[in-house]
Amino acid sequence: MKRIAVVAALAIALTSMCARADEAQGALKKIVLADYQFAYEPLGLTLRRNDADFKFAVNQMLAGLYRSGEVKRIYSRWFGNLGSPPPPLDSLYDLNGLRD
Repeated sequence: MKRIAVVAALAIALTSMCARADEAQGALKKIVLADYQFAYEPLGLTLRRNDADFKFAVNQMLAGLYRSGEVKRIYSRWFGNLGSPPPPLDSLYDLNGLRD
């Protein structure tokens, strides 16, 4: 049996694809994912340059989602079938909720 080890960018996307794979996609059924997330994979929002007021508003909204715990409910809604957020991601939620 051949084995290949890889580290994937956007592991959540790969995990989601594997979870949704049906019998027609037999290759995805054979993928085994590590239980631990080894990398932090940040995503960003594109904002207009030199628009400090809008950037502040977006950051405040995001921090509110982290502080209130709403981000964990959003994660559960969209990725709950994959299990709980890995510890590094859960810690990131806590850190991003800290007040300035």
